[in-house]
Amino acid sequence: MRNVLVAALCSLFVAMAGCGPAERPRFHLTGKITHGDQPVPAGMIFFDPDYVQGNDGQQGFAFIKDGQFDTRLNGQPTVGGLHIVRIQAFDGKPGNELPMGKMIAPPYSTAADLPKEDASQDFNIARPGET
Repeated sequence: MRNVLVAALCSLFVAMAGCGPAERPRFHLTGKITHGDQPVPAGMIFFDPDYVQGNDGQQGFAFIKDGQFDTRLNGQPTVGGLHIVRIQAFDGKPGNELPMGKMIAPPYSTAADLPKEDASQDFNIARPGET
């Protein structure tokens, strides 16, 4: 009887292990990144779910090359919804310790409501005094 009880408990724990929260759907995002009217030569864009606004999930990101980004190219898709978008922009002229070159703008962040489907969305890094 004891062996049956132990086997039943083991089976229950194995079954419960597969019953954790389901991973949220993720969506690919592409777009353009500009600084003023010029494409950002190189950099990274991060999509942080806005926990304060009730959005959660894994961070998404993409590399910026020649003013374009695509989470499908060595990046991670987003969960959609309210996010804090952070952009790091570089001149694209690598140096010994600067693989993407020198920063062309201070790190930039903005709030965005990202689509809950594969989509395209553009971002412009505001210059000081711009919004």
